[in-house]
Amino acid sequence: GIPDPRSPRRRQADALIDLATRLLSGAAVPISGGVRPHLTVLVPWSALVGSGLDPATTEWGLPLPRGVLSRLTCDAEITRIILDAEGVPIDVGRASRTATPAIRRALVARDRGCAFPSCDRPPSWCECHHAPEWENDGVTALSSMVLLCGQHHRQVHHDKWTIIFESDGLPS
Repeated sequence: GIPDPRSPRRRQADALIDLATRLLSGAAVPISGGVRPHLTVLVPWSALVGSGLDPATTEWGLPLPRGVLSRLTCDAEITRIILDAEGVPIDVGRASRTATPAIRRALVARDRGCAFPSCDRPPSWCECHHAPEWENDGVTALSSMVLLCGQHHRQVHHDKWTIIFESDGLPS
């Protein structure tokens, strides 16, 4: 293969970062402690604008009266999730920075691993990267995300690479 230009210390540091990232991405750490609980409410458009009879429901199917919905949405963080015809999320708006499992699966199917030129890292070693970056109004959607391995993800940020999506929707 191609010799790795990184120093042994840099390779060890990158390996530690990759290990920690894979552990945190693997749902093997506690999900409580520090993050307040969240309630997911499914609201049909007609219920939101008050013109339909379909009630809002909790994620487990409990119907919510209009008054309860109004109180919940008064000072809540609202996340828009757009579903495709099969009900798979394709866009989660600006309120959610991390890719949903469905968006990650779509990225894996499209990119097949790290999208950086000549990289052969498999999808399980990759992170989802926003292009444009989240801080620069990037959105969490298949059309503006790419899979990058940890080394290339850091390089893209450090060296200020620009990722462009071609007319076929593929990153370059």
